[in-house]
Amino acid sequence: MAWARLIGRSRGCSFGAAYTVILGRMGIRGVSRVVPACLALAVLAGCTATGSAKPSAAPATAASAKAALAGPAFSDPAFSTLVAELSKDVAGVWPRTAEIWPAADFSKLVLLVASSTEAAAITVNGAEPVEPAKLHQQDFDWDTGMRLARWNGRPAIFLPDTLGQAGGDLTPSQSLFKIATHEAFHAYVQKTGSRAEIWPSMLPAISGRETRDTDFPLRVAPRYFRAMAYNQLLAAYRNPDERPARLAAAAYWARRWSKEYPGEERRLLSTDILEGTAEYFCRVALARAEGESDLSVGMGPITGLRASDEEAYKLGVLAGLMADERGLDWKAAMRDKRRTPLSWALDGVEPVRQPDAPELRTAIEAKADEKNKELQPQIAGALADFLQPTLLLIKAGATDVSAFSTTGFYRARSLPYSIILGTTMKAGELTIENHTIFSGIVDGQLYYMIPFKSAGRLAGDQVSFDEKGLTGYVTVTPGPEIAGKETYVHE
Repeated sequence: MAWARLIGRSRGCSFGAAYTVILGRMGIRGVSRVVPACLALAVLAGCTATGSAKPSAAPATAASAKAALAGPAFSDPAFSTLVAELSKDVAGVWPRTAEIWPAADFSKLVLLVASSTEAAAITVNGAEPVEPAKLHQQDFDWDTGMRLARWNGRPAIFLPDTLGQAGGDLTPSQSLFKIATHEAFHAYVQKTGSRAEIWPSMLPAISGRETRDTDFPLRVAPRYFRAMAYNQLLAAYRNPDERPARLAAAAYWARRWSKEYPGEERRLLSTDILEGTAEYFCRVALARAEGESDLSVGMGPITGLRASDEEAYKLGVLAGLMADERGLDWKAAMRDKRRTPLSWALDGVEPVRQPDAPELRTAIEAKADEKNKELQPQIAGALADFLQPTLLLIKAGATDVSAFSTTGFYRARSLPYSIILGTTMKAGELTIENHTIFSGIVDGQLYYMIPFKSAGRLAGDQVSFDEKGLTGYVTVTPGPEIAGKETYVHE
C-alpha cells in the first residue's frame, strides 16, 4: 500500500527541528525521523461515538494519577519514573478518547515501552513489568523503533524509550505518549492497515498519485503561502476579537496556494488529511494529559522554511482547533469527504487580499537556497544510481521489513519515483544504513527500490550486498521489467 509514504511522524516541527518517529525526512537543520515501513497495521474497531464537540483540556483524575504512580517498581529509577508518568497519562486520557474524536476508543490499547534492560505493558488500568526476552521473541526491534502488534489478544503499540529523547521541549514521557497516541490514531481510527476499512477519503492515495515528497529544487512560493495561512490561522485562534479579519487573511493565502500550485495541492491532499487529523488528535490528548487550558500552547508562528508535508501537521492542529471554535461538525465528515482540516476551518470564509510579509519570504528564500545547494549532489547521485540495470524491489508491508529512518523524501522532474535519502532499515537479512533508496507503485503495490548491477550480487534466489550502506542479503523472485530494467522482488 502507498501508506508507507504517507504515515508520518508523531510530532510536528520545523523543516529541521528535532523529531524522530514514524515516516520521515530530515529537516533543514538535519534531524532524521523513524518510519513504519510495515503498514499491514493491526485493526481495532472504534466505538460509535458521534458528534464534533469542542474538546477541552482536562487533567487526569486524581484517582487515576495516584493509581498509576503507585505502579510496579523497576531496577532503573529513570525507567520506573518514565513508566509511572506514562501510566498516569494513559489512565487519564485513553479511556475518554472519544471525547476528542468520534469513534476513537483507546480503552483496550496496550502501550509497550522498553529500555535496554527492562520493559512494561501499560494500559488504562496501570502498568505491568514485561520480560524483554518476550518482546525479542516477537521480533520487536529496539533499533528501528515503533511497531504495531497484538499483546495478550489486545491491540498494542511498541516504543523503545530512546524515541522519547528527541522531543524538543517535551519530556521523554510526554514525547512517547504523543508518539503512541498519534500512531495509534493512524492504525486504529484511520484504519490505515486495511484497504477495506481505511477512511474512504484517503483511498486515492493507495494508487501512488498522492505522496508526501518535497519537490527538488525546493520552491519558495508554495512554502511562503502555506506559512502565511498558518500564521494568520494562529492569530485567529488566539485573538477572538480579530478572528474574522484573520480568517479572511488565512483564506487569501490558502487560496493563492491552491490556485497557483494545484498539482501540489492534489499531491498533498491525503497527507494533509492523514497527518493533520492525527496531529490534532494527539496534541489535544497531550494537552488533556498535562492539564493545559490553551490547546495551542507551544505553537509559534512560522518564521522560516518548512517541508511541504511537514506543514500538514501544524496546519492540521490549528485548523482543527479553529473548526472546533467555530462549532463546525467536521470530524465525522473527515472519514468520507476529501476535505482537509484547513478547508473546514475556513469553511464559508471570504478571502480578503493581503499585503506581503517580506521578512518571512526572504527567510524562506535564504533557507531554500542553502538547502538546495546541500541537496543537489545527493539528488544528482541518486539519479545517477538509478541508471543501474537492475532493481531490487522490497515490498512495503512485508513481515520482515522494519521501520526505518530517513533524511528526506524528495521528487525530481526526471524520475517518476520517490527519492528517499539517508535511509536506515532492515529487510530480511539485508541491513540498509544511511543509504539512498527509491519507492514507487508497481502493479498497484508500493515497493522500496534499490538499483544494483546483478553481476556478483545475484546467486540463485538471493541478492547479496557487501558495501558501505548495504550489507547482507534478501531472498527474491524475478519481477516485472520496469523502465527496461530487470527486477527481483522480496516479499
